[in-house]
Amino acid sequence: MEVLLCYIVIYLIEALILWLYCNDLFVARYNVRKTLVSLFALYSLLLVLSIFDNYLLNSSAFLFANFVFIYLFYHVNRIPALFHAGITTVAMFFGEVILFTFLPDFAHNFYQARADISLLLIYIFFSKLIYFSILYILSHFFCRQKIKNGIDTKGTLLLTFVPAISFFLILTLATVCHTTEISTSLSGMIAACTIMILLLNLLVWFFFNYTQKRNQAFIELQLSLQRENDTAEYYRMLSAQNEAKNILIHNIKEHLYTIAALARKNRQPKIIDYINNLTQTSGLQTSDTLQLCKNDTLNAILCRYKEECKKQNICFQTDIRNDCINFMAANDLSSLFCNLLDNAMEAATKVSGSFIEVNVIRQENTPYTVLSVQNSCPEDPFDSRGHLFSHKKNISRHGLGLISIRRTVNNYGGDMELYYDEKTGTFHAVIRIKNPA
Repeated sequence: MEVLLCYIVIYLIEALILWLYCNDLFVARYNVRKTLVSLFALYSLLLVLSIFDNYLLNSSAFLFANFVFIYLFYHVNRIPALFHAGITTVAMFFGEVILFTFLPDFAHNFYQARADISLLLIYIFFSKLIYFSILYILSHFFCRQKIKNGIDTKGTLLLTFVPAISFFLILTLATVCHTTEISTSLSGMIAACTIMILLLNLLVWFFFNYTQKRNQAFIELQLSLQRENDTAEYYRMLSAQNEAKNILIHNIKEHLYTIAALARKNRQPKIIDYINNLTQTSGLQTSDTLQLCKNDTLNAILCRYKEECKKQNICFQTDIRNDCINFMAANDLSSLFCNLLDNAMEAATKVSGSFIEVNVIRQENTPYTVLSVQNSCPEDPFDSRGHLFSHKKNISRHGLGLISIRRTVNNYGGDMELYYDEKTGTFHAVIRIKNPA
């Protein structure tokens, strides 16, 4: 019974090592719970097959189980999945070969060790620690080759000192158990220490990768905020340019009167200089003067997307009621509408005869403004967990736009509802934001 429990723990640790390796290199298809449950189910089958004590069968089953797990539960093609399944199998083989080659006494007494649970734990967990170290080094090597998700892996191999120190500790414990007569209780404590040393290595790997990914997500969010501020500044400049143009148009009569007066006096050089100066003003520079709403920043944003939709053959319609959105800051307007319309255009470009409709109205007898964006969408964009998925090439950036939208909505004490209408093939985003005044 003790040997069976030992092997259960061993296969559990092998499964966790594979999971950490895959998380380092690939993007998961499902949530952590579903992935781990499926992985443990696969390794439970491996545990059952190990009863036959057939090395060839166990090795083949290990390779196949790892391939199935990597291919079905991560965004990986079949050939790369088979390659990495082979890598993990070879790493497992090397872990056992290294242990039995450089420690011949262990190899000689391995099968006798099955009668001694503490020796069995030390021998096998020593090989798993080697297996863990090989996969750890390989995962960071592959990360450097692919520069996965933009995470800087420079210096991460310094963590190999952790398994190196663990090697020495487990080797010392194994030598003590193998050469010294010790009590049963002390033998059990040494075996427990061996398990905890290996678990400590797994925890170090897990928390290091977790911290790296959180730091990367924070950096991406800061870059997103910077881009939003730059975009807001752009629209402020564009609004100022449109205002200058409107002023110029308003004053065009005075300019024409001045030119006419100079012409009557035959002051041609003066006329030429006057016209040249006039054409260099910001008001006469090329830009879209379409008036979609009275808010200058929002109008500039909508004009830009209307032009983009025209190029993509997307019908773009707006209904923005007067003075219902003016309480929002320019950078918040940019963050909210640009992210919403970016997502809408991404979906609408995949549908022929598509449309995007933007409506902003004041909710009667309340301080709330209701903003709705509807757009054509080829398929339900929600996954089985109710999360939006994306077709962006850079998966690490997926979700930043939605985070920015939620942040803006929360800043104004609002709420948001996202849903997909299968009958009409349209995606809906309905947002309520509160006027702080």
